[in-house]
Amino acid sequence: MTVTELRKTKRGRISVYVDGEFATVLHPEVAAQSGLKAGAETSPEKLGRLVEESLFRMAKEDALRLLDYRAYPKGQLAAKLVEKKYPPEVARQAVDRMEELGLVDDRQYAEAFARELAETRHASRRMIREKLMQKGVDRLLIDEALEGLEFSEEEELAELIRKKYLSRLGEDEGERKVIAALARRGYPYGMIRRVLAALAEEEA
Repeated sequence: MTVTELRKTKRGRISVYVDGEFATVLHPEVAAQSGLKAGAETSPEKLGRLVEESLFRMAKEDALRLLDYRAYPKGQLAAKLVEKKYPPEVARQAVDRMEELGLVDDRQYAEAFARELAETRHASRRMIREKLMQKGVDRLLIDEALEGLEFSEEEELAELIRKKYLSRLGEDEGERKVIAALARRGYPYGMIRRVLAALAEEEA
């Protein structure tokens, strides 16, 4: 197998042509360190190793770009990389490297995410748990994040009703619709009833 051409792509990567035909794309640093050049002999095994190293480097770079915009838990970051067509094993290795560098921390992410939902959206504990599970966070870490929340769920529910739903209670079937909306947010039916009753007494 003879390398016949190395061609730079628009994205800065290196297209490798072998025996006059396109063979693969390599990360530029991997290509530079490989010793590949026009006229050099190569083998399927060597190209395979170079492709694996290139995919790992590209996945790490894409992971860093994603993390520049916002924090991700490990599972969600790996899923994003798979969406970008990286093999699952390569995505996992890249995310593990991000964790080693301290750029991904599922415990810290779970705590911050739970606190944000509780403080800014008056989310129920059930909703917080479901959202974190959807993001692939470990159940144990979710439990720890919820245990660390220092807030009264009933007080948060009352504040949510005051801010968003109080005016709707006077509409036709308003109470039923409000109860349904709050239930969808994960609040237990009995708690909703208690808080609505307490707010009604306040208004009276």
